[in-house]
Amino acid sequence: MPLLPPTSQTPSTVLSSIPSSVSPTDPFFLIFFSSINEAGVPWCPDCRDVQPAIAKTISEERNPNNPFRLAFGIKGVPTIIKLTSPATGFQSVKASDMVQEDVILDEQKLKKWVGV
Repeated sequence: MPLLPPTSQTPSTVLSSIPSSVSPTDPFFLIFFSSINEAGVPWCPDCRDVQPAIAKTISEERNPNNPFRLAFGIKGVPTIIKLTSPATGFQSVKASDMVQEDVILDEQKLKKWVGV
């Protein structure tokens, strides 16, 4: 269940780094999070709120034209996308493959969605 750190990569390079072993029983998660502010914490209060839940359950920019936001159809942060096939590309990400704050903050819902 690897998590990619924040980078300046493009959506295509991120997708190309997804291991070929990805499957419904061994998913790969993309987490869309706000950038870190000068105080060393995410600028987004929702991201700050969900950070402990994500860290416990699973070992962005403000720009609406952010290429990741556009490529993956991200409506807001925080967002986690679950890819269950190496062939899953950003064009085929469905709403059911994504969760946002309401699910992330509900430990039972997050565990059910993650599959633990």
